[in-house]
Amino acid sequence: MLKVALIDNMNNSFFAFTRYLRDEGVDAHLFCIKGENSHFEPHADTFKDVDTLDYIHFLPFKPSNRLKLMIWRPSLKKLLNDFDLIIASGGAIGFLELENITIDLVIPYGSDLYANPFKTFNSKSPISSAIRAYMAEHQKKGLQKARVMVMDRGFTLYRTALDKLQIKSYISASPMVYNRELEDTSIHLREWDFLDDHDFIVFNHSRQWWKSKVDAQLEDFETYGGAKRNDKVIKAFAEFLKTTRFKKPLLVLFEYGPDYQASKELIHDLKIEGQIKWMPISFRKNIMYGLSKATFATNAFRENLAGIGGVSNEALACGVALINNMQGLDSPAMIFASSAIIHAVTEDEIRDIFIDYENNPEKYKAIAKQSKKWFDDTAGRGLAKKYVKLLTLLASDKTITQEDSRVREIFANQ
Repeated sequence: MLKVALIDNMNNSFFAFTRYLRDEGVDAHLFCIKGENSHFEPHADTFKDVDTLDYIHFLPFKPSNRLKLMIWRPSLKKLLNDFDLIIASGGAIGFLELENITIDLVIPYGSDLYANPFKTFNSKSPISSAIRAYMAEHQKKGLQKARVMVMDRGFTLYRTALDKLQIKSYISASPMVYNRELEDTSIHLREWDFLDDHDFIVFNHSRQWWKSKVDAQLEDFETYGGAKRNDKVIKAFAEFLKTTRFKKPLLVLFEYGPDYQASKELIHDLKIEGQIKWMPISFRKNIMYGLSKATFATNAFRENLAGIGGVSNEALACGVALINNMQGLDSPAMIFASSAIIHAVTEDEIRDIFIDYENNPEKYKAIAKQSKKWFDDTAGRGLAKKYVKLLTLLASDKTITQEDSRVREIFANQ
């Protein structure tokens, strides 16, 4: 049986990947970094007792504790010696390279590609910046030496980083959300019972981020305001309330992100507090349970910036009609271009979709059903099956890289 190690677990994407691989008969093991963020640990993504899952392990260090890591890292080779293949992301990429451990499949999540490899020395903080610059070189080498790279070139930010590193990428996505626990009818979360009293439910569980400037590291986008533009959803919903025939419409928001207080003020000014439900920051397993009851999911509406990520995956995985800005998907390989996501970017467009649902509910119920099927076939189980073929091929011949036509053929229709 093929034995695979997945190292790091940003946004629980590798935990999802691990479970899909195990469903397909691969002996996949997840190595998490303890204490980075409780939202990125397996217990946030499953209702099972994580302590009983013998394929989950926690590394005894954090990338931020570099001194401890430098002392402990020589045992990394011994720890991974029994595995046929290594899949990695995050800061682990550089530390694996330090030990001359070749990464068979590298799947960056973002800043580990566009920021970490490019950190330089700063005389204002000589010791810490020297360590960061040292690790940046190893991060860069680890990315460049990986046998296969997974990253969509359709986004300018990622394409620019790949070009600087002189790395090609033929594969654009990995299975990052596991939805098979939703099939377990024994799970019941009372915290979402209130949704049963509403006849039209809009879910917006992305970060409240519409006033603040985006991360300064994202140089291409630093002139824009907040990346999610949740204010458009709130305003569109407020306009919809003026004409709707629904008796109890509801907008569900989360106290998450730099602008959630600003969103509360906006809601107060619009006088729609009675139709809003604020939820606390929640684990994905809880969010997906409530999300599956929604009429619509909404995500990001920043002009010229398609916001495809965890929120989009979660909505499609739950079989909920998703409204999202799809501008800027200029990569033929970008798998979400073929999804059932409903495009909108302005407040009027979002409002008009709500109104159209009121007149044509079956149209959007069909889109929701199509979304689930698309996810399972293209971004979930179906995609995992392709990765099993890839991993089997990579294990059969350690000289194979993504330059091999057989690798590209597996994902030719992605």
